[in-house]
Amino acid sequence: MSSHIQKVGTAIFQNGGNIFRVRDSPSYDTRSWSGFGRPNGLAFDRLTGHRIFVCESAGGTLKVFDINSQTITNSIDTGIGYLFSLDYDPNTNRIACLGYGTGLKIYDGTTLALLATYTGPTMNTSVGVAFDPVAGNNRLCVLGQGNGGAIWLWELDANTLAQKSSKILYNTGVNSFGLTWDLDISQNRLFGACSNGVNLIDATSLTVNAIQAGVDGSKTLRVDPTPAFNRMAVANGTSVGIYSRSTMALLYKVTNFYNLSCCDFDSVGARYRFFVADASSGILTEIVESAV
Repeated sequence: MSSHIQKVGTAIFQNGGNIFRVRDSPSYDTRSWSGFGRPNGLAFDRLTGHRIFVCESAGGTLKVFDINSQTITNSIDTGIGYLFSLDYDPNTNRIACLGYGTGLKIYDGTTLALLATYTGPTMNTSVGVAFDPVAGNNRLCVLGQGNGGAIWLWELDANTLAQKSSKILYNTGVNSFGLTWDLDISQNRLFGACSNGVNLIDATSLTVNAIQAGVDGSKTLRVDPTPAFNRMAVANGTSVGIYSRSTMALLYKVTNFYNLSCCDFDSVGARYRFFVADASSGILTEIVESAV
C-alpha cells in the first residue's frame, strides 16, 4: 500500500509502523523558459496536463505554453491592455482574462475563441479573478479597488459576465492583490490576498470571516488542486512560500526570485510541482520537489 508523506518542517515521519528520516531542507529540480512579456497571471491546464495559460501585461496578450514541446503554441491579443490576472476552469474548459480595470473576457481553453466580454459597470483597479470550482454554479468573482479606494468583491455570471452582486470588503486602509478559490469545495470560501494578510472570504455571503496576518507579502496565491495535500502557494515577489491551507503555517519557501507575479500548482503523484512567473524577467519556471 502506498502512502503520501508530506514534509512539514521536521526530519522525522511515522507512517503506520514505519519510521522515515528525510533531509531537513527540501531540494528542487527546476526548469525555466523565457519569451513572456511581463507575465501577471498563469494557470495550469488540468485537463491536458501539459499546458500553461499565461497573460501578459505587456500588450495584453494571452499565451499558451506547452510543457511537452517547451514552446509557446498559441498567442492572441485580448484587446484588454494591461492584463493583471487569469484563471482557468477545468469544469467548463474556459479561461478568464482580467485587466487592471480595463476589461474582462472569457475564452475557450482549446480553441481560444472569445466566448464573453464584460460590459457592465467599471470594476476599477480589478486585480484578481477566480472561477467557482463547483460545477454548475456558473459564477466567478473579481477582487479590486473601486471608487474611493474601497476594496470590492464583484460576483458575475460565468457564462454571460453579467454582474450579479457586489460587496465592499474594506472602505479604506487596505490594498488588494489577488484572489483564488479554495478548491476543497467543502470549505465554501475564497482566499483574497490583501495588504493586511490573506483574507478568508465566505463564498455565500461574500464577506470576510477571518484574516490570516503575517503571511509573507501575499502578492498572489493559489491552492493545490488536490485537497488531500492541504497546501497553497503564496508568491511575494522575491520568493514563493508553500503554506498549509488549513492553518496557514509555513511549510517551506523557495527564494532567489526577483519579481514573482503569479503561480499555480500541478500535483504529480507523490512529487510536488508548481509554476511561477517573474514579471520583470519574463521567465516561467517549473519547480519540482526532488524525490526523497
